[in-house]
Amino acid sequence: MGWVPDSAWLTKLEVKSSAADLRYDLAVDTTGAKSPSRVAAGLELPSIPFNGDIPTALFSAGGTEDGSGRSAAFWAAIAAAVLIVMATVGMSLRLAQDRER
Repeated sequence: MGWVPDSAWLTKLEVKSSAADLRYDLAVDTTGAKSPSRVAAGLELPSIPFNGDIPTALFSAGGTEDGSGRSAAFWAAIAAAVLIVMATVGMSLRLAQDRER
């Protein structure tokens, strides 16, 4: 795009479409490689390494295309574990109170 100066900034982008008609997001390459992420645009699913071991695939799946960060599945598993521990402790305390009566 030779008509855009090197110091230009994109300040507004207008999409003349309803939200229901949109099927992907705008992906921008900020590295200068002129290759926006197809995953970030919603055109492809991120690749998750899978060697047959579900826990390994769950906890090694990155939250970003390059594999860095943690996936939503990782945080969901952590939240589920915390809830199970809290429920177990709560039930134990309740049983202990019932025995004292």
